[in-house]
Amino acid sequence: PSTLMLIDTAPSVGTSTITIGDGLNPETVLSAGIYAPNATCVVSGHLDVYGSMVCGSISAPGGIAVHYDKQLATVPQERTVTVTNWREVH
Repeated sequence: PSTLMLIDTAPSVGTSTITIGDGLNPETVLSAGIYAPNATCVVSGHLDVYGSMVCGSISAPGGIAVHYDKQLATVPQERTVTVTNWREVH
């Protein structure tokens, strides 16, 4: 995915929530790599993800279609993630 890489560094399960979708459109399409192993991911409407999602839990009453790139399977399972730069958007 080239549009978005989202990494959530919450230290424990349930300490952060990631909300996807604006609640107005019934369909959201996202090209992203989402790595949030301790976050609750909440989706409004139906979500099409081109990339990957790693969440502590996912709530998606409208459903999710993940279009997974098979090359992601070659990434080592045990990998340290280091955030070196970020920008907060309001």
